[in-house]
Amino acid sequence: MKKKRVALITESTARKEEPTPAFLFYRGSYNKWVNSIIKYLEEREFPKEDAFFVSYANFKIYGFEELVSWYDKTPDPNSKERRDFANIIMNFIEERYQSDEIIVELHLSKLKYDKLIDLLKERGYEFKVYAEVPLGEKPNYYERLIKEEKQYRKLRDLKREKYNIIRLIPNKTPEEAKQLFENFKHKAHLHGVDDIFEELKQVLKDYWQAKKATDQAKEEAIQFIENEDKNNELAHFLETKELLASLFQDIKLFETLNQKYGKAMAKIERYLVKAEYLIQKEFRIRSSLLKLQIVLMKG
Repeated sequence: MKKKRVALITESTARKEEPTPAFLFYRGSYNKWVNSIIKYLEEREFPKEDAFFVSYANFKIYGFEELVSWYDKTPDPNSKERRDFANIIMNFIEERYQSDEIIVELHLSKLKYDKLIDLLKERGYEFKVYAEVPLGEKPNYYERLIKEEKQYRKLRDLKREKYNIIRLIPNKTPEEAKQLFENFKHKAHLHGVDDIFEELKQVLKDYWQAKKATDQAKEEAIQFIENEDKNNELAHFLETKELLASLFQDIKLFETLNQKYGKAMAKIERYLVKAEYLIQKEFRIRSSLLKLQIVLMKG
C-alpha cells in the first residue's frame, strides 16, 4: 500500500497583520524559502489536510489553511524547548496517523528540529528531510524539485492521455476514428504517432468517399428496381444481399432475375461491388486504429 505523505513546514518571519490562512500568512516577498516550500506542495497538489506549519511561538501547529494571527518573532529555541516541542509534534502525529502508514516530510531546519528527528527515528516513523543545504540555497533546491515535479506531471498526463485514446476506440469504427482524429490530431506529435494519424487521415478520406459512392450506387439500384420491378421480386432480393457472394446463393434465381430485369440487376451488382470496396476501406481503418493502440501502449 502506498504511504500517505504528511508535511511539516517551517514558519517564516513574513506575517500578516490580520488573521490569515497559514499558507498565505507565512508568504512574503523576502521569505523565499517558505514561499518555495508552499509552491512545491501546491505544484504536487499535496493534500492540504496533511500539511502543517509549526511554530515555536507557544509551540503551535497550524493546519495549511487554518487562520493564524500576528505574533512576534521568537528567539532560537534551546535544547529543552526543542525537546518539548518535539514531543508535542510527535503526540500530534501519533493521534492522527499510524507509523507504518505515513512518510513525514520535514521542510524544516535540522538545527531547530533535531530532537524531532530523533523521536521519529525512535518511534519507527519513516521521514525525509528536505533541502539539507545552506539557507541561501534552499529556494533553488525547491525550484529544482518544482521543475522535476512539472516534468513528472507532464509525463504522467501524457501517459493518461494515451490510455484515454486507446479507450476511445473500442470497436474501431469509422465514426470512432473520425471523432478521434478531430480531437487529437493536434497532439499526435506529443505521442510520436504523427505518421499513424497521417495514415488515418487518408484512410478516413478513402472510406467516406467509398461510402458516398456506395450510397449513390444503392440509390440508383433502388430507382431501377422501382421502375422495372412491379412484383417486388427485386426489392426482396436486394434486401437479402450485402456481399457479392450472396448474389449466387441461388444461382437459378439469379439467372432468372437477370433475364427479366437486366438493367436493374446490373445496378444491384454495381452496388454490391461498391459495398465490398467500402468493407475493405473499413478494414484499413480498423488496422490503423489497432496499430495506433499498440504503439501507444508500448510508448
